Amino acid sequence: MAAHDLRNPLTGIVGLADLLREDAKDPVHRQFLDGILESSATMLGLINELLDVTKINSGRLDLRLRETDVADLLGKAVQFNAFVAGKKGVSVLDAVPRDIGTARLDPERFRQVMDNLIGNAVKYSKPGTTVTVGAEKGSGRLSIWVEDQGLGIKPEELGRIFEPFFKASTRPTAGEASHGLGLAIVKRMVELHNGTVSVESAVGKGSRFTVSLPLAGSAIKA
Repeated sequence: MAAHDLRNPLTGIVGLADLLREDAKDPVHRQFLDGILESSATMLGLINELLDVTKINSGRLDLRLRETDVADLLGKAVQFNAFVAGKKGVSVLDAVPRDIGTARLDPERFRQVMDNLIGNAVKYSKPGTTVTVGAEKGSGRLSIWVEDQGLGIKPEELGRIFEPFFKASTRPTAGEASHGLGLAIVKRMVELHNGTVSVESAVGKGSRFTVSLPLAGSAIKA
């Protein structure tokens, strides 16, 4: 209830600040308004993540499953995240075969999974490195991975990386906000698709997150 009550006025703040920024002539005023928009966007993201966690944990998140073009969905996720990554000097490479076919997914929720994984990879990557998104089918399953050349995760922290509110000791390379909820949401979203998510990582070399989904159709897991 608190998250819902916070989201509405915050959305209003974002809208009003955006209008003011359009008319701002003074560079200093524009800088202040950019700060308001950036901070508000961070707060709104946290509120939306809290709402998702609440829905998942209470069993109120329903999936709308349908046959989905995997290459198209992943391609759009790459394109969307490449813009932000480019500002940081990080490249996002689409290595998904165009003929990978379809899978039974909730496109909106699975896109959320991919945005979290790609965004997370970019967050912990340094300029001049590459984040790669790939996919393959085999043994009745679809595997999708996001691999980076970033900072990596310490071995003793790998077992907790999908826990809500857990923050690894590795910090984002450009001071980006981290709430410790993104990967927890990824795990539960994937599980709702009857899938699994795993991670391999080496400190100083990067990480690879792999989502594995059954191809025989998905059903909502309790």
